[in-house]
Amino acid sequence: MNGIQTGTECAPLPAPCRSEAVEKVSAIKTERGLALADITRLLCEYVFRLHMPPSARAELVSQMVQPPPLPSLIPLPSLL
Repeated sequence: MNGIQTGTECAPLPAPCRSEAVEKVSAIKTERGLALADITRLLCEYVFRLHMPPSARAELVSQMVQPPPLPSLIPLPSLL
């Protein structure tokens, strides 16, 4: 991964890397007819074949399955 290593945690990817990753995943989804869940499962299988400390692997998989929240582009109307 291209994340920035900080101790046992992996910091989020910088914005240019994230946008490139999103473009690549979108291309794979379109070209191969895969769902995002399929791609995540394949990535997790790959990560478990890598030689790395268990704590680093756990952190990486955790971040892969919990994407950062998207900024709200459209304000939601107040329900009160």
